[in-house]
Amino acid sequence: MKKLALSLFLLLAHPVWGSSFHLSSQVYQKAPFLKHEGQGRWKNYLTMNLPYAPVQKLYKQVEAFEGGRLKNRGEAHITVITPVEFWNVLKPQGLTMQEIQKIALAQKIQESRFEVSCLGQGRAQVKGHTEKTYYVVVQSKDLLRIRTLVQELFLKKGGKASAFRPKNYYPHITLGFTKRDLHESDGVIKGAESCIAPVRVF
Repeated sequence: MKKLALSLFLLLAHPVWGSSFHLSSQVYQKAPFLKHEGQGRWKNYLTMNLPYAPVQKLYKQVEAFEGGRLKNRGEAHITVITPVEFWNVLKPQGLTMQEIQKIALAQKIQESRFEVSCLGQGRAQVKGHTEKTYYVVVQSKDLLRIRTLVQELFLKKGGKASAFRPKNYYPHITLGFTKRDLHESDGVIKGAESCIAPVRVF
């Protein structure tokens, strides 16, 4: 009943809710683990790497819906630990990317299960213009487990529980954006509340 009510609400709030977007089940195929570590605050983060081909096909569908060319990174992933979380919270407490990666690999991050929820859209005013970003909202207990284990290490090193919260997490697969990707710092929360249309996995 709740799902029906949500669907009706979204249909009224977003006419695009009736549109058809498809994502190949090949997105669940295992991809190699990629390390993201280096000098500087934007070089260090943890992701579950995904095969790009199925995501690229969905990107093209969204680009056609948008009616103009969207930018993309030419790859697909689900971020597990963001660059900001690492640089501002975890690194100052003595955690290293090597320790975080060790946890992720022990938990078989590339075999993590996730469920596709919907097509999400974020909007923000950037230099006087409305910019958009599109993404697939997902849910994953496996990835949340990795974040919980990172928190346990963080606490062992003296970190405060309120400084890093595993459940403060909105996993998604970025598809494309008009100018640049938008984040929480832009006021964009990539959770279920940002859904504008269903994504059917086949």
